[in-house]
Amino acid sequence: MANKKLTIYLETSIIAAYFDFWGKSSQQSKVTKKFWQKQLPKYQAIISVITLTELQEAKKDWQKPYLKLIKGIEIVGLSAKIAKLANSYIKNGVVPKSKTDDAVHLAIAVENKIDFFLTWNMRHFLRPHKMKQIIDFNQKH
Repeated sequence: MANKKLTIYLETSIIAAYFDFWGKSSQQSKVTKKFWQKQLPKYQAIISVITLTELQEAKKDWQKPYLKLIKGIEIVGLSAKIAKLANSYIKNGVVPKSKTDDAVHLAIAVENKIDFFLTWNMRHFLRPHKMKQIIDFNQKH
């Protein structure tokens, strides 16, 4: 019996960093491409309808490469439980009110019991105290 792959949620910033169309960080793009090629095949990659929507709303020239990159990756949808959890993140200050999509990304990963949440979003996810706040909130609720 084959081992089931661990799941990994790819938040939109990962896909955007792969191409670095904004020209923000060639190093981040390099690391993302290396991860995509060497590590990602070891996982069951997952994105959400929020990710798909954000990519489809990107600049016209960027949409095709984004959508080609995610072709074949599982896409999970929304539910009432996800919306409720996302609202709880906002209500409790885990995610800023102005960043509803970030709250939904996080709620989708949690409600779907995804093993890893991959992001380059430094402001709302990757700061150490923010990560602790997210973990504490999820454990408490």
